[in-house]
Amino acid sequence: MEVKTLNPRDCSHPTAQPHVYPIYFLIVLPFKPLRAVPPGAFTDVNWSIYIPHPSGKTA
Repeated sequence: MEVKTLNPRDCSHPTAQPHVYPIYFLIVLPFKPLRAVPPGAFTDVNWSIYIPHPSGKTA
C-alpha cells in the first residue's frame, strides 16, 4: 500500500477548505455594507466647533 504525502499548501487538500470561510467572514463581510452607504454619511462635519483649541480663542 502506497502512502501519499499531502502538501499543506495544496488548496485541494481537505483541511485547507475550512480556512476559506473564516477569511470570508473576517475580510469580505465587513466591507459588504460599504457598498450601500447613505449619502448623509459623507457630509463634512466642522469638528473645530466641537473640539476646543488650546489657545482659548472662540471663532
